[in-house]
Amino acid sequence: MKLFDRDMTKVELTQRVGHLSQVFGVQRCTLREGSAEGVEVLEVATGGGLRFQVLPGRGMDLGRLEYRGVPFAFIGKGGVAHPHLYDPRGWGWLKTFGGGFLVTCGLTHAGIPEEDEGEELGLHGRVSHLQAEEIHSSTTWEGDEATIRVSGKVRESSLHHENLLLTRSITAQGGSRSFKIIDIVTNEGFAPTPLMFLYHFNLGFPLISGDSRFIAPITKTEPWEATPEAAGLLDRCCDLLDPIPGREDVLFFHEVALDSRGNTCIAVVNKRLQLGIQLSYSKSELPLLSQANILKSQDYFLALEPGNCTPAGRVNLRDKGQLRILDPQEEVRFSITIEVLDGAEEIQALESRVAALLSER
Repeated sequence: MKLFDRDMTKVELTQRVGHLSQVFGVQRCTLREGSAEGVEVLEVATGGGLRFQVLPGRGMDLGRLEYRGVPFAFIGKGGVAHPHLYDPRGWGWLKTFGGGFLVTCGLTHAGIPEEDEGEELGLHGRVSHLQAEEIHSSTTWEGDEATIRVSGKVRESSLHHENLLLTRSITAQGGSRSFKIIDIVTNEGFAPTPLMFLYHFNLGFPLISGDSRFIAPITKTEPWEATPEAAGLLDRCCDLLDPIPGREDVLFFHEVALDSRGNTCIAVVNKRLQLGIQLSYSKSELPLLSQANILKSQDYFLALEPGNCTPAGRVNLRDKGQLRILDPQEEVRFSITIEVLDGAEEIQALESRVAALLSER
């Protein structure tokens, strides 16, 4: 593996450190004070300059993410909030939305508050406020390659209603600047159940600034009518702006080009910092992509949202005949790879890959 710009074997590394946590691994701790009191954190360091937090008490979501000390994730005004503060009604989800690199939306509902077939649905569902169980972390070796892994299970259930189990595994290689999330959602109940699943990635300053741009092999873009100003910004939706007090949020729905295996990639790059982050995934697993530019003062971030749904809600999908129903004992897999881009050469390689995807259409 490559560590600190040199190739190293397991023996060479272990000769130089007393404990692997000096360079990579997982450390477990609990936050104290304020709304974060009692929130458990698994701090992952890859040894490649990448560090991120996994939050078992928040549905195995990801909190802070940094690369070589540069924060990539947006952290909201309230910071991390304990799930017991969650208000499931209407827009109450926003009161405990502390940002973080990833908030998972679902499992039976993601998107706007609404009523569907007599059921009251709060913003973005419950899963990000549920406590994981069977939490496990490990660092294992295969030859001279180390694999860092964190996993846990999150159950969304209700008497007479759903019984869905999310099993999440997050893996990274020692010395790397990337990691992969694999999610399996299983209907452990005995009734067909709606499945809405959306990754809500939240990217903030300094990665996001007026020097930043969203890059993707976009073939078609539609504005969301619920954000009226989006229609006038279609040709500038990928250009990110410096914050202005009171700026309206805008949201876009994209279709993207695929490679021969049905995969695509999207990214945000900051040319001034010569840094970026890339998300790669299969469209068969995550067929829909939303982009929310939330660029007002203090609430300043870009949300990238691949999923099997959009924030338009369950009623919208049901009316279109696109609502995914998970049969009893059926399971569905979602996965996504996150990679830090460092330097002009890697950013250029991304731009070339996106151009190639568009040219192959």
